[in-house]
Amino acid sequence: MPCSYCGNEKVLARGLCQACYHRLRRNGELKRKYIPRGSECAVEGCGKPVDARGLCQRHYNQADHPLKATWKNLRSRWPGEYPEEWKDFETFLKEVGARPSDHHQFRRPDRTKPWSKENSEWLLRVPRGEGSRKHNEYVRDANMRKKYRICIADYDRMLAEQGGVCAICGRKETAMHRGKVRRLAIDHCHDEGHVRGLLCYTCNQGIGYFQDSIEILSSAIAYLKRDEATLAGQGQVRASRSLELAGVDGE
Repeated sequence: MPCSYCGNEKVLARGLCQACYHRLRRNGELKRKYIPRGSECAVEGCGKPVDARGLCQRHYNQADHPLKATWKNLRSRWPGEYPEEWKDFETFLKEVGARPSDHHQFRRPDRTKPWSKENSEWLLRVPRGEGSRKHNEYVRDANMRKKYRICIADYDRMLAEQGGVCAICGRKETAMHRGKVRRLAIDHCHDEGHVRGLLCYTCNQGIGYFQDSIEILSSAIAYLKRDEATLAGQGQVRASRSLELAGVDGE
């Protein structure tokens, strides 16, 4: 829904765009106090008041640099997390380069580090209409980058290094999800955030239930060993009793 006063497509509040909304709060009215010379927008058939450069606010925004919105969004969403030089739009353009296509999105590979020339990239977004498999791979890669700071290529490399099996039990994944065998889960340290390896569903759930605690896991191992020793002792007692009974019967 466009602005009810100037027609700008980006509405902020009360059905008004940012400029009209703040003008209403500042002046108590929507009418501009200072109208630039040149009464109407230069775009044929528009007829709205000029905002800048002979254009109304809507057409002025449309005629602006295509990356200006990306630059403004970065500065508003991540204040203090980008280089000081990026406060200048021309410097920002020089370092990030032009958008390769309309399907590319400006992304930060490592979200734990500030934006920079080295920590930014144009990532190709795959629209849904270009095939569900390709789109699913794009979403999977984006989720990996966001949550674990790795990409599909990193996952495939780790999988090859582990021989396609779980890093703990050494077995292939057997758990099913929606009729298909699950991929090995990405195990990461919840405190530091780094990826430790790929685990099967059972092992990943298991260390999660043990709270990733070496102390608790060691205690569990000692508990199982103690039970194993107890069973072994009971087995020896039963065996000796059997021999004793066999000797009595022989007499």
